[in-house]
Amino acid sequence: MIESFTITNHLGESLVLELTNPEESGLVITSVTGLGQVDADVNTTKLAGSDYSIKNSAFLIERNVVFSIKYYGDDIEVSRGTADRIFPTSKAVTIDVKTDYKELTFNGTVEKNEPAIFNKLSGCQVSIKCTDPFMYEKDALSIPFGGVEPMFEFPFHSDIEGFGNDMIEFGNIRIIKEKSIYYTGEAEVGFTINIHSTGIVRGFTIYNLDQRKRINIDDDILTTITGSGIIQGDDIVISTIKGHKSATLTRNGITYNILNALAKNKVIDWFELQRGDNLMAYSAEEGEYDMMINIKYRISHKGV
Repeated sequence: MIESFTITNHLGESLVLELTNPEESGLVITSVTGLGQVDADVNTTKLAGSDYSIKNSAFLIERNVVFSIKYYGDDIEVSRGTADRIFPTSKAVTIDVKTDYKELTFNGTVEKNEPAIFNKLSGCQVSIKCTDPFMYEKDALSIPFGGVEPMFEFPFHSDIEGFGNDMIEFGNIRIIKEKSIYYTGEAEVGFTINIHSTGIVRGFTIYNLDQRKRINIDDDILTTITGSGIIQGDDIVISTIKGHKSATLTRNGITYNILNALAKNKVIDWFELQRGDNLMAYSAEEGEYDMMINIKYRISHKGV
């Protein structure tokens, strides 16, 4: 069951709309549509002389969420001003949905905010169009490939005479070149690869072994863009998220767009996480132990 909606407008102002406590916001949500799975646009070709058709393609259409809202309180104009401020037409909004079991978030643009002025039940109808039809869990998950595993603990022990004889590890450097990511979402989702270099790295490639795809960084193109290949202190961020695909390298406080360095024959072999196990791996011709790699992603849902 849905408990509340939190609306954040383009200015960062948020308003919590609790379904059972409208006194706080001055707005009562009477109904909401468009929170389930969106429809698909299925293109087919009819076979001549047959009762069957061939499916050519199928795509999810845009999500359209419509709020029916009633103004609440002694001063209706105050409630209407709140609705106009939090739902400005043509502006982006973020919607967080809290249910009994999870919290989901999605983005959209206010298409319509139509008040019912000459009506006994003063209120408005707000239409929000979402180009991304999926909803995402708010907390991102981070999967490390390698790096320092923190192990510091108290009480402190030492092998120095008079301070005890136990030796406690402060940290453990673990190099993991393969990692299975179990993804539980309802739809394929892109992710962000964060790479921190602690030395010189050459010929870096990351793989999705299940899909037989790879993304590699071309050292020659990277040198043309930044002046050298990967060196100590470089931070590389590669995003495979639909609508936000990118690749940047930050060095000495300067950020470079290195998207061209990922292209092989002008094509980038993007891949995403699929439901179930996703076996990821990486390799490097030089410096494969001089990297700390993390993969971050959010679980996607087709509806509430």
